[in-house]
Amino acid sequence: MGTQTVWETGSVEKLAEVFSGELLLPADPSFDQARRVWNVMIDKRPSLIVRPRGAADVRAAVWFARENGLPVAVRCGGHSVAGKGVCDDGLLIDLSAMKGVRVDPARRTVRANGGVLWGEYDHETQAFGLASPGGRVTTTGIGGFTLGGGYGWLSPKYGLACDNLISADVVTADGRLVVASEDENQDLFWGLRGGSGNFGVVTSFEFRLHPVGPTIVGGMVMHPLEQAGEVLRAYRDYVDDGPDELATAFGLFPAPPETFVPAQLQNKTVLGIIACYCGEPRAGERAVRPLKELGPLRWT
Repeated sequence: MGTQTVWETGSVEKLAEVFSGELLLPADPSFDQARRVWNVMIDKRPSLIVRPRGAADVRAAVWFARENGLPVAVRCGGHSVAGKGVCDDGLLIDLSAMKGVRVDPARRTVRANGGVLWGEYDHETQAFGLASPGGRVTTTGIGGFTLGGGYGWLSPKYGLACDNLISADVVTADGRLVVASEDENQDLFWGLRGGSGNFGVVTSFEFRLHPVGPTIVGGMVMHPLEQAGEVLRAYRDYVDDGPDELATAFGLFPAPPETFVPAQLQNKTVLGIIACYCGEPRAGERAVRPLKELGPLRWT
């Protein structure tokens, strides 16, 4: 159903009567900013953007989409490279207003609402020296990351984000609010942890936590591009048998002209190796030392 038909039905006004959050129409001054995602190559225009404040608003939005035959996109952090956090001629449910993190340090669990970003999540859990595998970037939303599996800096030790999911509150495609866990709606819980997709909108997540921090060993070393082959072969051989507490990544990128970059590498394409050790710091220093000794440069 096209946008014009939806507006003529007056259904948006009816939605506003039961919706406590924010409704954004294409004519609103903030609409273009609100529809943007991190991948600037994605330029989709939904018919309506809603920012729910809670599960009741999400249910109302899903019913609105059903009644008007609109496709639905769900977004928190908007980091989907494929642009799944926005759609053309449909309804965008933007969960970014649904904040809130509650930690139970005795049980080592946490309940986080669907609009929470990983940086916000970590800020709360680290108050108790706890964490769970999350996004490699603080501005990533917990929802898309977890429902896509979720490999982060703690994953070699503690598994994927979805492995640490205990339960989820879900608004299903027919507008019901249900709990999915190992004890309730087991098939849905299986689906949320990698079985498939498009089952509904998760309004809150319950995760298992692990003792991490407050100090970890981490950082990046950079090498000249012409040494990439030599360095990566040695890197591969080391991390293949590395400890579970050690997570690494590498990439090729232009080194910025900053003081933390050696002068001979500034403004040049370099190989960067990133490491994170989530165990005891002194053991971490020993674990990352071989990575600092790869290639022609020696890092201290």
